[in-house]
Amino acid sequence: MDKWLNHGNGIALIPTAKSRWYGSLWESKAGLISLPTNIKFHRPNDKPATIFMALTLAGIGDKALQVLEQSHLGKVR
Repeated sequence: MDKWLNHGNGIALIPTAKSRWYGSLWESKAGLISLPTNIKFHRPNDKPATIFMALTLAGIGDKALQVLEQSHLGKVR
């Protein structure tokens, strides 16, 4: 996480976790969106699949923050 934060640009899909690296993310300038727990992903065979953990979409850098804001996936913190 520190390497990504130091890079300063991009969007990451990460598990919401109580860990040291998530604390670093929370304290950073990254924009965060908590995704709904009923989010579905599509497999290559186009069948939907769910995931068992909460996910966060994180963005850092001007362009990434703009994309998160325009996504309408939730409030950006």
